[in-house]
Amino acid sequence: MAIANTKKAKTSAFTVRTNPEVKRDAELILHSLGMTLSEAIELYLVQIRMNGGLPFDVKTKFPLEINDGYGSYICEKGILHDYSKIDLDNDHNEFDNWGKAKEWLDAET
Repeated sequence: MAIANTKKAKTSAFTVRTNPEVKRDAELILHSLGMTLSEAIELYLVQIRMNGGLPFDVKTKFPLEINDGYGSYICEKGILHDYSKIDLDNDHNEFDNWGKAKEWLDAET
């Protein structure tokens, strides 16, 4: 039989500087969830400890494309585009001119 710990945990206070509008909006959302800002911050800190880092991905502000230099690249949406197997000089049966090939390439993106 497990015995519940009735001893109240110690707390630590700290100050956070934030935009007042962001704080107000967050408090309204949290209130609708039945939580206080303090409870939400406690939950966030516990998640950091459990995850060994932030509980969400941190990404660059600007889209990043990775190009291998051989005709393949990963676009900002994470999709691999592989044009390395297209030989515009020899695949004239499929593409009778560069314009049609460009239309096909543009349709892929």
